[in-house]
Amino acid sequence: MPSSCFSPLRTCLPPASLYYQQIHKTSALQWSWILLNLSLYAFAIPWMLSGIINQYFISKNYDSTLPGLDDTAARIFFIGAHMGLGLVCLLLYPLQFFQCIRKRYPTFHRWSGRLSLISAVFASFCGLVFICLKKFRLVGGINMGIAFFLYGVVFGTCAAVTGYYARKREFRRHKNWAIRSYSQILATMLYRYYYAVLGGFGAVHSPDETNLECGPDDVCDYFLKPFDALHVWTFFLVPLLFAEAVVYLLRDQAMSDVNNVIENSKSYDGEKDDFNNDQDVAHKLKEKECTQEDTTMETNGGRNDRLETIEPGKPNSFLYLNIFGILFAIICLGSTIFIYVTSALGINTFKI
Repeated sequence: MPSSCFSPLRTCLPPASLYYQQIHKTSALQWSWILLNLSLYAFAIPWMLSGIINQYFISKNYDSTLPGLDDTAARIFFIGAHMGLGLVCLLLYPLQFFQCIRKRYPTFHRWSGRLSLISAVFASFCGLVFICLKKFRLVGGINMGIAFFLYGVVFGTCAAVTGYYARKREFRRHKNWAIRSYSQILATMLYRYYYAVLGGFGAVHSPDETNLECGPDDVCDYFLKPFDALHVWTFFLVPLLFAEAVVYLLRDQAMSDVNNVIENSKSYDGEKDDFNNDQDVAHKLKEKECTQEDTTMETNGGRNDRLETIEPGKPNSFLYLNIFGILFAIICLGSTIFIYVTSALGINTFKI
């Protein structure tokens, strides 16, 4: 491909690809997404320390809230591995999205990414084995068993596909699947987060020996209420829909960038006469091989990076993505503050 026709966004342009570098210095409000994550992790860190590390690895009090976990050595092993590997994912996954880390410490990004993805796949596997050992009869009955099994499949698949596209160096698809995978990592924590918010209104109570009545098959009435039966599905499907919305908005912005490059190229007084008038530019954009449906290659430091095909779309901006981020950042920040305030006042009926 001639150098005058090179563009990482697969538009066959003159050296106007210089515009590409300027366009991608966007006005995305990254602080809103950072605030959103900090708000969630302000809840997640204490939960990880008390609910996972203390309960499963220090006190080993498995049956305090979920009866039947320690009936056999196999169940103990797989639930412990599931929780431990999930903890690694919760700690490492956010770091993969910091651009400063990816650029300044690429080796750390690659190896921490591999560790987090491998942990996610094996956490999913261990969880699925545990559900099978329980014959799908979890504390919430068969409904919970099926929902958690599907969640484990989605969780592991998203992580595996993220790693697959990283290996193929198709980084746009890799990023999109990483967003989906991260949504499922957060879902584990959000399952408990929703209960804590409702606990602030006194709508739910923490399961304990006073309200946890379970049958011989370890199915408990506490987890059979209509909200709980629905919540075992929504806790991971809602974040997945959220991730799809983010991926859609990012792709829409990439399409807009292509249009901007095309429009800017029309006024380019380049080195080649072929690109001096707008009709020639439009004709060449249609005729060049680089507008075919296959992916193209971007040379980067002697390595070939395969990028996803992007076709020109309607003009857009980061407005919708920013509104999306700000709205949910405010909701998460407010919810986390609400949880801690109501807990401090002793009126939150659900223990963190």
